[in-house]
Amino acid sequence: MGDPAGIGPEICIKALSIPDVYERCQPLVVGDASVMLLTAKSMQSTLKIHAIQSVKEAVFAHGTIDVLDLKNVVLSELALGEVSAMSGNAAFEAVKKVIDLALAEEVDATVTAPINKESIHKAVPRNGSWKSFRY
Repeated sequence: MGDPAGIGPEICIKALSIPDVYERCQPLVVGDASVMLLTAKSMQSTLKIHAIQSVKEAVFAHGTIDVLDLKNVVLSELALGEVSAMSGNAAFEAVKKVIDLALAEEVDATVTAPINKESIHKAVPRNGSWKSFRY
């Protein structure tokens, strides 16, 4: 999904509105389903946002965007277009999750939508350790 405060969710929705994408792969968005739903509504998209907790729950069908929901964004605190630790953490956690999925061979490939390095830097704990880090 990329940075939830950036253009990543919109790019995902636009890309997954193309039927050919589903003929070439089984796309899965990793991030926050509530952000994807908010973005779909703002774009007046008719695509369904399908929040899931595991890859096995995905339907991989055009018209439905499967979102592995990490639930790490508080919508009331999300400021679109703004740099924030919450958005940086959400982007980092999504990248970390897709790498874990790839290493576990649950997905074959990964790609990220745009992320904001400044937001990620804001999310870095003061001791610089990412182990067990949460916003």
